[in-house]
Amino acid sequence: MGSRFALDDLVLSEAQIIDFARRFDAQPFHVDPAAAAAGPFGGLVASGLQTVSELVSRWVSAVMVRAAGLGSPAIEAIRFLQPVRPSRRYTARAEVIGSRRSRRDPTQGVLTVLLELADSGTPVLTVEPIILIATRPGRTEK
Repeated sequence: MGSRFALDDLVLSEAQIIDFARRFDAQPFHVDPAAAAAGPFGGLVASGLQTVSELVSRWVSAVMVRAAGLGSPAIEAIRFLQPVRPSRRYTARAEVIGSRRSRRDPTQGVLTVLLELADSGTPVLTVEPIILIATRPGRTEK
């Protein structure tokens, strides 16, 4: 518990935001810059679905591809704190905030991870997935 990871930064272009939104979340403030300028965010913003996907992708690429991951049965929380705007650079990080052995299967551990996307140090998105991970053979719980 307490392990921290710096993840790759995120910069989404206007075209990337519009392309994703056209396919998955075609609200005017995601697909139409003119309508978005008059909308609730005062400009084009990325879909929350896109930002969660991008953040989780960074976690998987940086950590989970080298771990004994067994999938994720749940996400405890997703918080959209500020909109993600085109061409801005956002930093991404992860921290293990909880760990325990599975109650159902002693060969599995359960991690709770805090994934965070930030703008100049201010969080704009947090995601808390629950991750199943294989335990090391012969390890016993302390």
